[in-house]
Amino acid sequence: MNKKYMMALVNTAVQLDISIKEAKKRVPFPGQKKKKKAKGRWWPGKYGGWRQSVEYYNWRQAVLERDNNICQKCKGTKGNMCGHHLDKDKDLRYDIDNGVCWCEYCHNAYHKSLFY
Repeated sequence: MNKKYMMALVNTAVQLDISIKEAKKRVPFPGQKKKKKAKGRWWPGKYGGWRQSVEYYNWRQAVLERDNNICQKCKGTKGNMCGHHLDKDKDLRYDIDNGVCWCEYCHNAYHKSLFY
């Protein structure tokens, strides 16, 4: 092991009062890239936080109410219903006419078909 790396491990362990094994998890080895933390679906940075906004919630509720919680693709009523944007334009993001109610199955099938 590198002498500087070993010293960094020992210093970290002493400062935080943890074992060397735990310190290895916190101190990256020279040249080793830090692991990126998994970012979930609702992580604000992924969509700029707009899916967590009150406007998005109200838009989604309005679209689902307009379509009576019936999937407009398969006409089903079971499962989670999603508000799907027809146009990706950010100016139309909260326009109710730009949304349609789809069940989770149809919504996922549509988005998977875009990538395969």
